[in-house]
Amino acid sequence: MDNKGFTLIELMATVAIMALVSILAYPSIRNALSSNKASSCKYYEKSLVIAAKSYIQKESPDIIEGNGGIFPSNFNITMQTLIDTGYIEPYNDKSTKIQGTPNIVIKYNSTTYTYTYESHIKCVSKSNDSKIIYSS
Repeated sequence: MDNKGFTLIELMATVAIMALVSILAYPSIRNALSSNKASSCKYYEKSLVIAAKSYIQKESPDIIEGNGGIFPSNFNITMQTLIDTGYIEPYNDKSTKIQGTPNIVIKYNSTTYTYTYESHIKCVSKSNDSKIIYSS
């Protein structure tokens, strides 16, 4: 008799090896997914800073005029302002969301005539609001 199949022992050994590999791979896959969630938020934060720079470049004459002829030393722009004025799209991620009110604080140094941008953003998991994915 010419049997060309696998024996039960061979199949059980294959299943055991696959189970062992999946147990060893699970933490790496989970960490990679978590890292991707944080990266999404970091890239959105960079986009916020770029949008704030564009906003300041275009709106600074109005800001200066409204502040008595000088640019304020600390100027705050919220994410919602940047969205409402069309400088950036809303954050849209399937697994994370932004908590609170993200903003960019622009600090102006009148001695060197330079601006510095500080971003403040906090991303949490949509499934668990208390799990912070990224914060700056």
